[in-house]
Amino acid sequence: MKMKKIALGLLVAGVLSTTALAYAATRPVDIVSKLTGKTVETLYQERAQGKTYGTIAKEAGKLEEFKNEMLKNKKKY
Repeated sequence: MKMKKIALGLLVAGVLSTTALAYAATRPVDIVSKLTGKTVETLYQERAQGKTYGTIAKEAGKLEEFKNEMLKNKKKY
């Protein structure tokens, strides 16, 4: 019984960590960073100044790519 609990615990931990990694790779900030070449830190600073990720992508000429990536991610979930 104890082995089953340990195995179940490891399975749950694995699923949660895989989900967290998948989410981290699909955050809007990561998508904009990949499309624009800007660092995540720079993007956070721009967001703090009131810009949206969509605005930042648009200013870089990458709005359509940003929208497409966001839509792909939403369809995954």
